[in-house]
Amino acid sequence: MNFKNGDRVILVQKGYIPTPDYPVWGSTYGCVGYVMEVNTQISTGQQRVYIKWDNGRSRNFNDGDLAHAESQAAKLDPNMAFYAKKLSR
Repeated sequence: MNFKNGDRVILVQKGYIPTPDYPVWGSTYGCVGYVMEVNTQISTGQQRVYIKWDNGRSRNFNDGDLAHAESQAAKLDPNMAFYAKKLSR
């Protein structure tokens, strides 16, 4: 997936134990975050994405661990879809 600075994202990779640092969507800690920086590895095309979560935490993730909040939220929770859309305006 391609991300750019300012995108609203959620953590969808279920391999993490949910904590405030790893706010897996659908868990008690799940929240939306902003993409602050994107680094692309030239050899693989994989992105490392630096996220600042709405809970105040920040961390790097692989692009495959994340999804755009607006696109995924509707599939998971209609209330969060509305929230993500409202925040993206």
